[in-house]
Amino acid sequence: MELTNESRRLADLGRREEALAASEQAVAIRRQLAEARPDIYLPHLAASLNNQSLRLADLGQREEALAASEQAVAIRRQLAKDHPDTYLPHLAASLDNLADTLSSLGRDAEASAIREEADAVAWEQDPRRRLRWGEEQTGRRAAPWPLQVFRRKPASGLP
Repeated sequence: MELTNESRRLADLGRREEALAASEQAVAIRRQLAEARPDIYLPHLAASLNNQSLRLADLGQREEALAASEQAVAIRRQLAKDHPDTYLPHLAASLDNLADTLSSLGRDAEASAIREEADAVAWEQDPRRRLRWGEEQTGRRAAPWPLQVFRRKPASGLP
């Protein structure tokens, strides 16, 4: 966990290569742990893979970022299938990340389909999301929404 946190802090400071190195260490350790105890460590591996995807994308290594993102989504799909109340928000976040990565590779049709899936997952997790989304679109006061999972990043201008 400390390596993943360090990776995020380094990325925030613009130290991208160091951030990626910390992320790679976190993934390697969590892979070993997940092999021994998947029931405990698979969620953590998925989080580290998602973080690694972001670090790779920061460095323009989009194909590698895509591979890490796809692995995170695969793990989180299974976790959400088995425990939807716990893991659907995490799946939505990973799907958003995957869509951003696909978009950065010019695979806009695939990115759009993944974004639609992320929205469906988000709304399945919290049906009131539709109401809040409608309020956001109309400019009326929206209910607080603490998760940034559902905030879309523009497809254009991605690194």
